[in-house]
Amino acid sequence: MSSSRYLIFDTNDILIFDTNDFVLLDQKTYIKYLGILIDSNLTWKYHISYITSRISKTIGVIARLRHFVPTSMLLTLYRSLLSPYLSYGLTVWGQAPQVYLNQILVLHMRALRLIYFAPYRSSAVSLFVSSSCLPIGLLCFKAVSILMHDVNEGRECFIQEVLTNRWVKFDDVETYEVMFVPVIDAVEPFYD
Repeated sequence: MSSSRYLIFDTNDILIFDTNDFVLLDQKTYIKYLGILIDSNLTWKYHISYITSRISKTIGVIARLRHFVPTSMLLTLYRSLLSPYLSYGLTVWGQAPQVYLNQILVLHMRALRLIYFAPYRSSAVSLFVSSSCLPIGLLCFKAVSILMHDVNEGRECFIQEVLTNRWVKFDDVETYEVMFVPVIDAVEPFYD
């Protein structure tokens, strides 16, 4: 039994063999790499399904404890048990289709409603503000912004080597003056 697996990002079938033992490798629809589940279509649905199952368990803990502990303790529990699942690898899987990200957003809002004893149908905007948490879309925007800032400032980060030749600072871009030419809307016909 080999521990090697492969994932095809194309629809063509390819047979891949392990060259050491000449054993046919197992093809998977998704693989786990550094804690992130990557599927062959890069939809991230398996990873988001994994995250939602973990978040649901944390929400169950919060729902049981909310009557016995203060809100500050519930927020600490939220930040220690739920936030790591939302933030780990977010720059990679945060651009998933909105239908999958909405599953996480619904659970995120449910956790905040439970912490603050808000009704089921109440708006979660004030809950995000009072807990100083960001919804999943803004968390992704923040993570990508921090990453790109680090790359732009020349700080050491994992993606800097990949983007070195592809990233151009705005100061390095040359500007050229362009002459404005008015567009003629209609030309009058010339009749003799």
